[in-house]
Amino acid sequence: MVYRCARCGKPHPRDDPPCTDCGHNSFDEYDDTTSGTVDTGGNLVWQCQDCGREHVKHSPPCSRCGSQDLRKVEPDYTELDRTLEQRTEWGAIARPYLPLIGVIAAAGLVLIILIVL
Repeated sequence: MVYRCARCGKPHPRDDPPCTDCGHNSFDEYDDTTSGTVDTGGNLVWQCQDCGREHVKHSPPCSRCGSQDLRKVEPDYTELDRTLEQRTEWGAIARPYLPLIGVIAAAGLVLIILIVL
């Protein structure tokens, strides 16, 4: 039998308050046996045998190539991993806008100088 603190939920081997984490003086009995879960397997998708496009439902024809041949397979996450590994260079994205940013900054500086004078 395992006991848990009634306030923070920390497990304790004995019913011997106070809790070493939060100092609460009440423990509840807790059954530490694992619940009976069912392994439902991995997520399956329907893959077109002609073009390789993955569909979440078996609803032929394939939306990419029109094939009727869809087979149930484990999803392939390599393309997602490749996409996540690519890092965006923010400098490369902002580089075309640098002249515009410079003009706005200069106009703001001129405006501040005119207001002060």
